[in-house]
Amino acid sequence: MVGEVLASHKDDILEEATSEVAWDSAWEQTASAQQEIVCDRLKTDGVEAVAKEMADGKDSPSGDEAVMAQYFLDEKCPQL
Repeated sequence: MVGEVLASHKDDILEEATSEVAWDSAWEQTASAQQEIVCDRLKTDGVEAVAKEMADGKDSPSGDEAVMAQYFLDEKCPQL
């Protein structure tokens, strides 16, 4: 049963892991002062507002900005 569930979601799991590796890399290349600003904005203004700014700042947004912002809030900001 578990194997069937994992197999049916394998592509989603791999795509999420790939995205998280890229997001981790981007976060690590960001100065700590900027990380604090991002976290403050996420906590104050919310994921959607920050994600919209991220998308607006790109020539071709990926559509994953809200997922990425939520990932930063959940995984990176509690450490700051």
